[in-house]
Amino acid sequence: MKRRARIRRCRARAVVLAFLVAGLVAACAPAGSDGDSAAAFDARPLDAPATVVIGLYPSITVLPLYVAQERGYFAAERLDVQTPLSKSSVDSMPLLAAGRMDGFVSAPSPSFINSVHNGVQAKFVASFGNPRPGGPNSAFVAKNAGPVTDVASLRGRRIAVGNGKADAAAFMLAELLKQGNLTMDDVQLVDVDLAESVTALENGSVDAAYVLGVTAVDLRNAGTHVVLGDMDAVLAQGTGAGIIFGSRLLDHDTRVGAAFLRAIRRGAQDLQGDYMNDPQITAILARAMRLPAEALRKQGPVAPVVSTDMAIGTSFFERMQQYFVDAGVIPPGRAIALDQAFDQRFVDAMRTAG
Repeated sequence: MKRRARIRRCRARAVVLAFLVAGLVAACAPAGSDGDSAAAFDARPLDAPATVVIGLYPSITVLPLYVAQERGYFAAERLDVQTPLSKSSVDSMPLLAAGRMDGFVSAPSPSFINSVHNGVQAKFVASFGNPRPGGPNSAFVAKNAGPVTDVASLRGRRIAVGNGKADAAAFMLAELLKQGNLTMDDVQLVDVDLAESVTALENGSVDAAYVLGVTAVDLRNAGTHVVLGDMDAVLAQGTGAGIIFGSRLLDHDTRVGAAFLRAIRRGAQDLQGDYMNDPQITAILARAMRLPAEALRKQGPVAPVVSTDMAIGTSFFERMQQYFVDAGVIPPGRAIALDQAFDQRFVDAMRTAG
């Protein structure tokens, strides 16, 4: 009897010790550390200041971030947000993989897909918003009274698209060509930098070119160029552009990632309605982009519809990835699954918090 009692006491002490050790390990482990990242996800406000590095290319698309910066929303979350220049995911993915950048803003790209396939931890977590119907938004244009008058007349023509087939603009062109019963095999792609596309049109190097929305508006209003096809239909499900987080914010510091997106959401809430007619907003954008406020007000017709729920759809990514595979830019075996490309936990946490 005494021996059995001793055994029971030893077992009880072992169970207590096991619970104590488990509790100590849990207390010492950082939120979002190694293990099941879904179980470790933590969106609570920060206890201490933190720095986060998010690469971006200055544009109206990231206006919610500029608003959050200038109006103190990041500071309220105890964040110091640094925004180095990010021209493309080709530049940013190596920095993300090396831990020199915590995230960046981009559309889906072959670089992103290949890097994730190779094991780099990177996922889309949120969207800034969607194109404004009837903009036009980014568009393909041709000279007025020239040989190209509509999508069908692009057959055999030279079209300026940066980075050839490995670009989001090339995907949009492939979608646009369907409106004229054409494919990418029916046109000639010419690699022209976006900033030089209008010049290439003027000097006859190309017959049509991809331009940003504000440029398309200026050219159309001047009566010098025609906008080709219905880009609203192409962009009906968004542009696929969004915020990409790397391993630090996805796995190790989810509280920092959540704080960053909460501040962005506050910025987005300030950008509802006809926000480009608000002098304070255009002044913020002018300082961020180092452009005259009056010039930026002309972007009102093409300013994106800013999302306050920041939900990011997957359809555009699926279509674009399939285009990259069909175009031979990505081998079929390197395509990635949606759960490798998207992490909805941050948006879900904000939705739950209200």
